[in-house]
Amino acid sequence: MRSFFLSLSVLLLMTTAALADSAVELQILQEFFSQGGIENRSARLTGAALEEFTRQPMVGVYLPENAKVTFRLLMESEITAIYEATVDHDGLAEMWSAFFHRGVLGSKLEAIKSLKIPPYLAAVEYQRLRTQSARSPLQEARLTQLQRLFMPSEKFREHFNQNRITYEALAHLIETGKTEEAEAAAKVFALVGVRLYSASKSAAEMASVVSPVSGKGPDPGSQPGCEVRVSAFLDSVLGLFHLPPGVSPPLMSAHNYIFVEPLAENWYFFRNIAAEPLKEKSASYE
Repeated sequence: MRSFFLSLSVLLLMTTAALADSAVELQILQEFFSQGGIENRSARLTGAALEEFTRQPMVGVYLPENAKVTFRLLMESEITAIYEATVDHDGLAEMWSAFFHRGVLGSKLEAIKSLKIPPYLAAVEYQRLRTQSARSPLQEARLTQLQRLFMPSEKFREHFNQNRITYEALAHLIETGKTEEAEAAAKVFALVGVRLYSASKSAAEMASVVSPVSGKGPDPGSQPGCEVRVSAFLDSVLGLFHLPPGVSPPLMSAHNYIFVEPLAENWYFFRNIAAEPLKEKSASYE
């Protein structure tokens, strides 16, 4: 009985600490996306975030007055927490991933990242394509990609659910070796491209993302998954993973996969700021 109460006390302390950290983290995010920014930066920021924003203005300085900012906790542990921040204005959404370090001195913002999207895409090109009366097939594809790119996560989830049959068919084509058919289907659906997920992974890298079952994991070589690139600009990719049972997606990191979230069985939504290029160069949309 004594051990039970001791365990309960520890659990309550951990829960209280997590709640306190969450309150601090949300306050930091609110300040980061406000016009005033963060005043005592050394007390609120650490690591890459402190180095990047010691003198540089916070994101909130550049946001229009009608911008709506919302925050969502993606995952947390005793030492870290990751949030998604959605900035929505004029029907366009920009998503950020905020990485916090929880230490003995409290929680601090360690890194905050978004897709590397050139500002002109939203301010100029997207508006031009949207209002253009006559568009070529390539321009139409470009507009579709931009529309998906600027969807908040919840809207993208709706898009996936509405088009899941198409994505399932595409995954089946690429995973069964019908590469040319898969590439043609991806082009029809205005996708950037598709490829086997394990194609760029070494055996050691793949072993790290296999969840053991009875001491053994599925062989990635015999059960290929695929990566569907929905939109891609510079080194940034927004896309989907379709993975075989027992294979986990990459962990979220401030260095590459800044966002990974399950959508449905074996399907994951991701944003990657350091993606490897596909074999073929992307087509011009001018």
